[in-house]
Amino acid sequence: MSGLSPEARERLAAAVKKAGGQSEIARRLQISRQNLNNVLRSGKGIGASRLAAIAAEAGVSVDYILSGEDQTSEIDIVNLPIVEIEAAAGAGRAAATRPAIVDHMPFPAAYARQLGQIAALRLVTARGDSQEPDIRDGDLIMYEEGTPYRAEGMYVIVLDGDLMVKRLQRSAAGFRILSMNPAYGPIEIPATEVDLRLIVLGRVVWSGKQW
Repeated sequence: MSGLSPEARERLAAAVKKAGGQSEIARRLQISRQNLNNVLRSGKGIGASRLAAIAAEAGVSVDYILSGEDQTSEIDIVNLPIVEIEAAAGAGRAAATRPAIVDHMPFPAAYARQLGQIAALRLVTARGDSQEPDIRDGDLIMYEEGTPYRAEGMYVIVLDGDLMVKRLQRSAAGFRILSMNPAYGPIEIPATEVDLRLIVLGRVVWSGKQW
């Protein structure tokens, strides 16, 4: 790709701003803000795959960025990132707190906006049976990255270095981590250990079932 036209740069910059701004999009793409800013200012140094990733994070299509056409894609469909981690609905798996994006999945934009901030939505695969019947092994989970604990609910968390999808509940002593499957007992995290042992990656907002 030789570079972006001034009009394409304007459309891309507007989409990035709408999706949370340069700092937020750069963080989610795991690139420097300066790198992203250089692309938006000059239109140079951006390959097709990087343009597709930025457009997906901004919730628009590449066709719309390049030509200004296909604007219905911005309204109807967004490409949500699929990250390489697998959230364990069981004993846990080694975690990455900033998982890399490996693919994207088309998703209805109107529905996605009801679930959370589009730029923060991530898809991961659940492994294990601790949340059955609500979440089964192989189900696709969507979580809103960066959302802190607000109320009892299902969250993607890192506990003692392991990635899990669990129901998180605040208790008088700290936090209680719950499983829907009665075969798995609750895990109590004292308030004095929360900062050392528990990281909340985001709140689960949707899951797709395997049949």
